[in-house]
Amino acid sequence: MISTPTLRAYARSLWTSCEAALAHAIAEQTGRDAGDVSLRILARYVLEIPDLAGTEPDPPAALTAAFTHLQRGWPDL
Repeated sequence: MISTPTLRAYARSLWTSCEAALAHAIAEQTGRDAGDVSLRILARYVLEIPDLAGTEPDPPAALTAAFTHLQRGWPDL
C-alpha cells in the first residue's frame, strides 16, 4: 500500500480525520481544555506515526522510536 500513492493518501486521510476525536479523548483523560492546541498537536503526531513509520526501512524500529519520544520527550537536539 505504501508504494501506491493514492492508497497511501487515502489511508492517511482516514487516520488524520480522527484528530479532533483523539484530542477530545486526550482532554477528557487529562482534564485539560479540549480547545488546547497542544492536544491537537499531540493527536496529529500520534495519527501520523503509522504513515511515517511505514516509509522507514525498519518500520518496527520507527514505531519504537516514535513511542519512546511520546513517553520521554525529545532530548536536546
